[in-house]
Amino acid sequence: MIIIIVLVLVFLVLGGGIIYFYQKNNTLIDQVSENLEQLIQLQLGEQLTQIKKQKLAGLSLEKYQAYQTQYQNLTEKQLPQEQEKLLAASEQNISFRVLTAYRSLQKLAQEVQKQLKLIAKIQAGLDVLSQSLIQVQTDLTQLQKQVSLFKKQLVENSLFMAPLKVALESKLQPIVVQLQKATALVEQGNPLTAQELLKNLQKDFHNLQKLYERTLQRQERLQAEFNPQLEELERVDKKLKGLGMQLPNPQIPLELQTIRSQIKQLESLLLKLQLAHFDRLEKEILQHLDQLYDRIASEWRLKKKVRVGQPILGDFLQHAQAQGRRLAQEMVRLRQQYVLKLADQERAQTCQQQLIEIQAVYQQQLKYLKAPQVIYSQVWQQFQKMNRNLTQIETQQQQIQEHLGALKVGYQDLQQQTQALIQELDRLQRKLVLLHLPGLPSQYQVQYREAEQKVQRLQAQLGQDPVDVFKLQEQCTKAQKLLTVLTATNRQLIEDIQTTSLLLQYANRYINDLPEVKQAAQKAQQVCEQEHDYHQARQIIAQALDQAEPGAVERIQKLQQNEVQP
Repeated sequence: MIIIIVLVLVFLVLGGGIIYFYQKNNTLIDQVSENLEQLIQLQLGEQLTQIKKQKLAGLSLEKYQAYQTQYQNLTEKQLPQEQEKLLAASEQNISFRVLTAYRSLQKLAQEVQKQLKLIAKIQAGLDVLSQSLIQVQTDLTQLQKQVSLFKKQLVENSLFMAPLKVALESKLQPIVVQLQKATALVEQGNPLTAQELLKNLQKDFHNLQKLYERTLQRQERLQAEFNPQLEELERVDKKLKGLGMQLPNPQIPLELQTIRSQIKQLESLLLKLQLAHFDRLEKEILQHLDQLYDRIASEWRLKKKVRVGQPILGDFLQHAQAQGRRLAQEMVRLRQQYVLKLADQERAQTCQQQLIEIQAVYQQQLKYLKAPQVIYSQVWQQFQKMNRNLTQIETQQQQIQEHLGALKVGYQDLQQQTQALIQELDRLQRKLVLLHLPGLPSQYQVQYREAEQKVQRLQAQLGQDPVDVFKLQEQCTKAQKLLTVLTATNRQLIEDIQTTSLLLQYANRYINDLPEVKQAAQKAQQVCEQEHDYHQARQIIAQALDQAEPGAVERIQKLQQNEVQP
């Protein structure tokens, strides 16, 4: 029973498969039949015949023959074969050899599709060939008209120089020759080659037209741009000479000669149709002209500046000379009382020499301004240089004047400072005298004598003419430093004396009970009276009291400090 069921299922599957492929094959047969019908209906024979009548040659003939061969092979060989294959596949499908028929139909459908694409390609190529026959004739006729019109325009244009016309005609001649060749190709039945040639000719002719327009523009500029400017510059040159003015080298005539030579080079470049070089040289000429105009305008402006600046510079020079004379007189007067700085004397002498030189140059420029032809830019440069030098001289004169003024002030300050040093020495001495000391420490005496001698020398030199103020200021500074050290030593000495006295008084309470305190007090007293070393005596008695009564010395010193402080 199972076997029967399996067999029935197998039979159903096989039957279903056969029915499926049978129907699919029928669909493929319909599609292939329809495509083959399209191939049969695409009759290109009449188009091939019409094109053949044009008596093709060259590339056009080769293209035509290739299309004709492909079409004949398709219609005479491939199409009958495909029809036979379709008939065989149909018979296989009817006899239920559906799988074999399916494979054959698939392959056949692909081949028919290729043939459809091939015949469409052939038809497109024939259309291009047909259109090229028409288009090339149209393009050829149009280009011939344009070339003829260009020739006429070139001949009739009176603006062009004859050599320039010849140069453009020489550029046109190769185009005319190639145009004749394209005409011959069309007449020979080779429109495709002629079309390619015409494309290049149209491009070349378009470039020639652009060259014509660019050349015409440059010739118009060449004829209209420079001559008016050159004539104007010649008039300006005459006017400048009439006004007694002259430019620095190179002069205007030489500049115009150079520019005219460059313009001739422009004409040569234009005749050679070297427009890029023409443009670069034209730009250089225009820049040259602009620079020349700028030089002329600058000379006019500088003439006005010279006229205005000349009296101002003269006043400045006179002021500097007057200031120099006053400064020299002041230095002669002060030299009797003070020692002047060598640098100031040298600078004053240098300024005076420079003023003499500037005066000579200034007179020379005034004389030059009366000459028939004057280059005002050179005069203005000299004026500027003199003005800078006078400004520097004025600055140096002011600095020297400040130094001279500082001598007077410095001398007065030295007198006041010296008097203050003397008073300070007296004050320090009086403070010690009031203490009625048996003597003073040797170190203090040395410091005092050194400071006293330094102040005395300073006082003596201030009373001797001429006074070297700057040197004495240095000595005064040194004396002040010595006195500062002496003041500190004096303060410490007085503190040691007063503290020692208090400590000795306080030690009296222990003298009877503590022999070491008594011995220290006697030793400290001896050091004060014989050696006058009050600092050592303070240390001796302080050490003994610290042992006898710790903290007593510190307490006494604080009391002493509180009494000293205001």
